[in-house]
Amino acid sequence: MKSFIDRQMRFFDNKEFVISLVEAMVLFGIALVVNYFAGTYASDHAGIAVGDVFLSNIPVVPVAGLFIYGSLVFWIFSMFVYMSHLQKLPFTLKTGALFILIRSVFINLTQIGPYADAVSVPATNLLSIFSFKGDLFFSGHTGFPLLMAFIFWEYKSLRWIFIGWSAGFALIVLLGHLHYSIDVASAVFITYTIFHLSQILLKKDVRFARHGISSTNATG
Repeated sequence: MKSFIDRQMRFFDNKEFVISLVEAMVLFGIALVVNYFAGTYASDHAGIAVGDVFLSNIPVVPVAGLFIYGSLVFWIFSMFVYMSHLQKLPFTLKTGALFILIRSVFINLTQIGPYADAVSVPATNLLSIFSFKGDLFFSGHTGFPLLMAFIFWEYKSLRWIFIGWSAGFALIVLLGHLHYSIDVASAVFITYTIFHLSQILLKKDVRFARHGISSTNATG
């Protein structure tokens, strides 16, 4: 256990890594604030529901519990993963912030209302801070776990766990009629693009994510 802690703490001896991590945390925090106001605005200005070829042919399933607690388990699991992969944290937070900021714009471009018989998700839970009735295009529940799969692609087990989580959330939001099918399908392609855009913009953090601090001066 001590050796594990020592291996993780050495990252904090690297000035460049620490600065990048602080930048990432600030940027991610700003993205969450933007997401809150964007999601609130999108919900307040949501228009009427539209038709959906897929949703109109499947019955609505009460998946509110899976939607809420599945999200909670996902974030707890991700926190434990990063305890062993701190080198990927700055890149993940910055890429996650880019994902959230881009989605904050997208959800307000077209003011479509939730599907008519969408499952009601209780508003008195922590998820309501991050998820809104009007933040439809594109599906964050589908996209974010897939983003994690791309980030951990070299770890086969984690890659498939996160892909499975993405597919599971896609199924949940469709069965609950919480997202239109285009929200889910588009999330795959948009997330892939965001990941590759981050690789171009965040070369320093990509280096940390792939090689840790071994490729830089340990003292910064």
